[in-house]
Amino acid sequence: MRPDFRASMDWLHTWSGVILGGIMFVIFFMGTLSVFKDEIDQWMWPYARHAGPVPEVSLDRMYDTAIRISGPNPELLVLMGPTDRAPIPSVTAPKEGGAMTRFFLDPETYEIRSELDSASASHFFYPMHYHLHMPSGIWIVGGVSMFMLMALFSGVVIHRKIFVDFFTFRRGKKLPRVSLDLHNLTSVIGLPFHIAITLSGILIFGSLYLVPSLEAMFPDEAEPRSYVQRTTQGYWEAPEPSGQTDLRVASLDAMLIRAERYWGDQPFKEASLDHPHDENGVVRMRAIGKTRVSDDRMPVYFDADTGQVLSEPKITPAGKAQTFIVGMHEIHFDHLALRWLYFLGGIAGCIMIATGYIYWLEARRLKHARNGGWGVPVVEAVTIWGVMGVLTATAAYFVANRLLTPGPWSYLGIGRIYWEVILFYLVWLAAVPHGALRKKKAWLDQAAILAGLCVLAPVANWITTGDHPLRTVATGQWALVCTDLALLICAAVSAYAAFRLRANWRIAAEQTGRRQTRDANRDAAASSGPSGLIHQAGE
Repeated sequence: MRPDFRASMDWLHTWSGVILGGIMFVIFFMGTLSVFKDEIDQWMWPYARHAGPVPEVSLDRMYDTAIRISGPNPELLVLMGPTDRAPIPSVTAPKEGGAMTRFFLDPETYEIRSELDSASASHFFYPMHYHLHMPSGIWIVGGVSMFMLMALFSGVVIHRKIFVDFFTFRRGKKLPRVSLDLHNLTSVIGLPFHIAITLSGILIFGSLYLVPSLEAMFPDEAEPRSYVQRTTQGYWEAPEPSGQTDLRVASLDAMLIRAERYWGDQPFKEASLDHPHDENGVVRMRAIGKTRVSDDRMPVYFDADTGQVLSEPKITPAGKAQTFIVGMHEIHFDHLALRWLYFLGGIAGCIMIATGYIYWLEARRLKHARNGGWGVPVVEAVTIWGVMGVLTATAAYFVANRLLTPGPWSYLGIGRIYWEVILFYLVWLAAVPHGALRKKKAWLDQAAILAGLCVLAPVANWITTGDHPLRTVATGQWALVCTDLALLICAAVSAYAAFRLRANWRIAAEQTGRRQTRDANRDAAASSGPSGLIHQAGE
């Protein structure tokens, strides 16, 4: 391979990581948390916890509760059934004023347990993974993902001994060498996963990224979404509302029985009622792909008034490919071992990005300091913000979820659901000046803060809900057990990292002090001349 080509790939690999590594880390980390978003939801939504087997529910009774919330003629209702990972049924209905709100129901009485009061993982971590809570975030994530692919492939090119790197980790060496070994090790181990998850993430939103091309190829389509519906899931268009809103809704439980004939062993996920009391009202029932990778929800459409099937599930060959890609990326299927492998692959990606930053910083720190360069301080501040800052902000988000009570915080005109998000961003943004001011010591500070917050979160959960680990183990609420355990493991790792950083810096400071003393004595002896040397020899 030509040396100039390898050098160009080295340049591309280095600077794509240095410039965009912070955003890459956020995307990977939020995606990693989203692997267990339903379990984190149970931890953050105490009213969504349930001990015991998943209850059977009646859609008709859920519908009655939704009507009491929304009033007589809602435009849209969404009824979500319980699953193994989300064991409490919920309804989404327009509240007074028209805002769609999610309500969690008691599975026995169908009375409202609580209104949604926390974004948790499903409404914060998961959306942040693919659009960063920004208007153009999907485009930013798509662009960063393209650079991620370039960094992965260029990394393969520049590593001459990629298989040797798989077995190389020199634990006792200095930090630059250890961080490089760890960067190479996690890169090689997770390479197939990192490529597949990044590429599939880009393909999922291909219809958005290729809007001009779709408009040129299909000028008769009103919007790209119509093109996607026609080419993937088949096409069935619901009729426009007629304006007659005095009709009743047929039995939803009977519709579910008919829909299950099409689904086979796939369980029910949700029912969407579009203008249910209108003459042209439609009920859409969807399954959840529990036993297969493909994310084909197999929607069945019913006439809301008569309960007759309007459209059966259908999917095109292109749709099968698309739903497989979506299912492979989003893992809605129920396979615990594979879900944990996804989680570990995401952790490997986070370590890969973080150690790449650390190697770049440590390899250039002394050189930049001697030459008065500004690159290392800037990259270090970005790294503290993009790596440690987002970890600390996430831990603060967990703590805020348990310690912020619904009452007093709403008096400021801001609901509790927003205070959690505000505190997350405040802690995250504070990492920028902290990294700029404390520089290398910010790593120790952030690690210590992260350890403290990760211990505080399960303790706060115990105090506010009474669900301590012994109780959750006894009742079989493994989602809560694993979340508490993950927080405590994170605390232990962070505390160990802080301890090692402090010990290493103490040793480095002592070595620097001895070196400076030795140099000062040498300079003093040289400046005193021959008489000074004779005097020292006499002493």
